[in-house]
Amino acid sequence: MTPGSEPSKAQASGAESPTLGAGGGGSEAAPAKFKIWTWGSCGRSSVFMVHPTRMDLAWVTNRTGTVKTEWFVLEVANMDSGKNMNREITFLDAFQPVVIYHFGSYSCSRDFEAVYLITKEGGNITIKELPIEVETKTDTVGRIATLYEIKYVTYNNQRIVLKQREIGKRKLAYVVNIKVVNNKIVVSGDTFDVKDLLKRMGFRWNPSDKTWIAPASIGVENVKAELEKIPEVLVKEGE
Repeated sequence: MTPGSEPSKAQASGAESPTLGAGGGGSEAAPAKFKIWTWGSCGRSSVFMVHPTRMDLAWVTNRTGTVKTEWFVLEVANMDSGKNMNREITFLDAFQPVVIYHFGSYSCSRDFEAVYLITKEGGNITIKELPIEVETKTDTVGRIATLYEIKYVTYNNQRIVLKQREIGKRKLAYVVNIKVVNNKIVVSGDTFDVKDLLKRMGFRWNPSDKTWIAPASIGVENVKAELEKIPEVLVKEGE
């Protein structure tokens, strides 16, 4: 199948595995063809150049004919309908190495993605599949750590990011405020993760002002000491 070919009914339902790529990671002096299409509510095939710059090839393939850019020359067959995209593109020339990210969905539950290096060698266009790598990264802003998944390829000792998505957040510190009001110890702030400890110490939840309350007789220092045994908890008094 040409990379990005519109699926048959069986493929759209996920019954048949898509065949993608130029085969085995080696270069092929074969037509570098891709298809850009949409199919129903979930199906789609997208083709992006991600090196030497980033470009959605749907932007330059809205008409049948030859498209020349500063990086490559394409032959475009645009068969779009009023409802769906349906385009076949063929790389006729490459003025420098180009990295193509081809991704999409054959159904609402079956995705695909592949990355190709397109070059011109000995007057022929060659296409080679590049392996996609995945890593996670944590960014910290204040007391919030956000975890990201990053997909990338490496070409010519350069790391080319394909996509980055957020996969989770967590607090690095829970700020808990303690004060004494009318002979009561009042605890407020980020108390959700310490609520069981507060209950064991005799606190009860006050939903009207979203605080925990206990008799002052249990001792503010005792409460503070127990909370500070949890590394993620930052205790502030009198706030």
